[in-house]
Amino acid sequence: MSKKLKIVKFTDNSTSLDVEPGNNYTISLSLLGGDSPKLEKTIHVSTKPSEPVYSLECSVNAIKLTWNHPEGFVENYLVQYISAQSIETKRLHSTMTSFIINNVQENTDYVIMLYSIIHDVNGNVERSTAAPKSCRTLQNVNKAASRKSRSAENLQGPSFDSSENNHPATSATPNSVMTASLVVGSLLLVLALFGGALIYRRKQRFPLLEDFPE
Repeated sequence: MSKKLKIVKFTDNSTSLDVEPGNNYTISLSLLGGDSPKLEKTIHVSTKPSEPVYSLECSVNAIKLTWNHPEGFVENYLVQYISAQSIETKRLHSTMTSFIINNVQENTDYVIMLYSIIHDVNGNVERSTAAPKSCRTLQNVNKAASRKSRSAENLQGPSFDSSENNHPATSATPNSVMTASLVVGSLLLVLALFGGALIYRRKQRFPLLEDFPE
C-alpha cells in the first residue's frame, strides 16, 4: 500500500514523520522561499511491517499457532518451522489469525517463527522481525506403551512348561497322537513276533516232558 505524506515545514536538517508500519510512502522535499516552493527531491520509502504476537499449542503430531493482526498493513504472513531434520516454510493469507502445522514428528523439538510480509517500493519482499519460539511435540503414550510391552516380551524369551523338564511347552495335535500310537503298536507287534520265535527255538532245543509220549 502506497501513501503520500502531507508536506511538513521544517527549518533544521532533520525531522520526524508520523508513519504506519507496513506501508510505502512517497516523500517530496521542497525548498521554501519566494512566491512558491521549489521542488528539490522526491523519495520513496517503505516501513517495516509490525511483528505479529503469537502463541503455540503443541500436541503429538501437530502445532497450532494463534495471533492477532498487527498494527499497520500486512500483505501476507510467513511461518517457518525448524527441526533437527528439516526446515519448512508456509505463506499464509493476511486475513488468517491461526494456522495448524500438521505431520510433525512426535517427541521432537521445533523452533517456530511467524513474520508479517509486504512488498516495498522496489517490489522486494520486506518482512518483520520475528521472535523465535520453541515447542516440543508430545509423545504418543499408546505407542510408547506398546514398545515397552514388546521390549519386555523380548527380554522374557519363550515360555516354558516346568512339568516337561524345562523344555518349551508344546501342544499335541491329533496327527502326532495317531503317529505315536502307530509306532507303539508296531513295536509291540515286533516284540511279540520276536518273543514267539525265541520260545519256538527253545522248545526245539529243550523239549518239555509233556511233549514225549509215555
